[in-house]
Amino acid sequence: MMLLSRLYKWSAGMMENITNYETLGTCELDGYCKTYYARKKGRSHAGNNTVCQDYCLVENIDDETQVVCVADGHGGEAYTKSDKGSYYACTVFLNLIKNIKNNSKKTNNEDLWTEVLKTSDFKKEYIKQWKQAVLSDYNMDNNINESDQVIIKKYGTTFLFTIYAKDKYIVGQLGDGAILLSNGSAQNQLFKRHVVKTSPATSSMASGRAEYAFLIDSFDVKCFSGVLLSTDGIYDKLDNDDSFSLYENSLINQIEQEGELKRPFEVQGMDVSEISKDDCTIAIIKNNENSANIMTDGLESKGIKNIKFLRNMNGLTIFTGDYNEKKVEIHLVYKTNDEIKTNMESVAILYAEQIIKLDDGCQAYIYKIPDNYHRVAMLVDSGEHLEKKYWFNESETGTEDEIQSGGKYSNEYWLRVYEQLISLKDEIKNSDITTHGYLAECLFVTDKGKLIVLSDAFYKCGKKTENVAMGQLLSRFSIFGSLSCGDVKIPLFETTLQGQNISLLHTVSERKPLCRVIYNPEKKILGLWNAMDSSWNVENEKRKEIPVKGVLRLNKNHTFYVIPDDMEKNPAAEFTDGYAKYKIKILRR
Repeated sequence: MMLLSRLYKWSAGMMENITNYETLGTCELDGYCKTYYARKKGRSHAGNNTVCQDYCLVENIDDETQVVCVADGHGGEAYTKSDKGSYYACTVFLNLIKNIKNNSKKTNNEDLWTEVLKTSDFKKEYIKQWKQAVLSDYNMDNNINESDQVIIKKYGTTFLFTIYAKDKYIVGQLGDGAILLSNGSAQNQLFKRHVVKTSPATSSMASGRAEYAFLIDSFDVKCFSGVLLSTDGIYDKLDNDDSFSLYENSLINQIEQEGELKRPFEVQGMDVSEISKDDCTIAIIKNNENSANIMTDGLESKGIKNIKFLRNMNGLTIFTGDYNEKKVEIHLVYKTNDEIKTNMESVAILYAEQIIKLDDGCQAYIYKIPDNYHRVAMLVDSGEHLEKKYWFNESETGTEDEIQSGGKYSNEYWLRVYEQLISLKDEIKNSDITTHGYLAECLFVTDKGKLIVLSDAFYKCGKKTENVAMGQLLSRFSIFGSLSCGDVKIPLFETTLQGQNISLLHTVSERKPLCRVIYNPEKKILGLWNAMDSSWNVENEKRKEIPVKGVLRLNKNHTFYVIPDDMEKNPAAEFTDGYAKYKIKILRR
């Protein structure tokens, strides 16, 4: 409530509304839901007589499926075509979903298309089609000889979507803004958990890391009666003190009391869009039937007090509370299984302090989570796993695709986490144990980078199968390998395609370049470009040489040797016959 009080003070004495709605309407999916949407040019754009860079699209693609898209084109001089970028983000997505839906009908598999959206292949295809669309748009009107990447950046935009599919919501977010899932019992959750940024940059459709920053998941309609999508023109003013939830509740009350949404940006009598200078766009999906309260009565009857809802996903609801005078996290699991007792070499397992069987067949796993455990899903949602500026390369200027390295979540930290995840995947693949789809919510990492898994993530399986949940989690990392010299070890990123210089690892105090990661789009091959003024000797059956400005193909593990010159040596580096010995390990092909 403190934030709303401040907003009232800011709005006091402001002039009358000077902007009109670009879009204001509804779209009903008969028998299921009704979506209300609004788009409004920001005060700064109205004053400058510039276009609205947001775009909103809502359409029913059959009698049980509705697609809702909201995109926010970036402001600033570098993004001169972002209004079209946001338009294409929505229209390309809609057409792609129509094709997927049509194909799923042909195969008589109605669940298949919802699973398709969670894969990296879908994200790659969508982003590729968007880039093709904006390049085509630009080339129709311009004859300027510019690179594709420069053109694509002009169209930069964020993107939010929700698909109402009969009994599921499929939800996705790339970049700023917010999606709030809600029910009538104030058990609301932000889809993408927002934390304090380490950089003012936002992920973008135009970014090299778009595929990895694009978060997609599905939720049960029975648990959430509504979904609110909002660009940051509104969300940034309400990102505190549960104000965004109050705003959502205010919209629902307006709809229920008046039968329509005439004041789409109003909360408690105040129009937030008149305070924000940015373009403002929202869409709110309301079910025809209210969702059920996610059960807490069974927990209270077992002596758990001060229960607070945290998150819900398929098969799991997480609460916090007090149990036996301890602060605990409660995992309410809908598929009951005996707790797996096993030793894992790749990770540590935190077993429940107690498992309580409830009357409806659910089980509550009670955990005491240490303060130095950090939830991996929250860090990944906030982009902490994406490539940062190489810690030894402070001289280069950052771009919107880079996050300055800071705190304990360095590139090296995430490399250790990623290697443990790969080891866990292999360990599971070769056993009769697998994990639930909500695995990411059961993963924690310590300050020192040790991976911890809560025991309710595991269950016995009848046969060895590919772990889909692990595959989806790993697909959000852009790390494809590592580069090391002795004990000095850094990740190699697939998204570092613009060529951040990697400095020499075998020296101290010197910032001379060693190499860059580059990509050949025609051959679809990653390579390591020799940025030194001397050649590398590669250890293989032919003992070949990589000359200055030559490229070492990154299709397998390599060892190569570098002349160290007279620079001060890093005591943690490895040397052989006077040469610095470098190793490349490919973690994902």
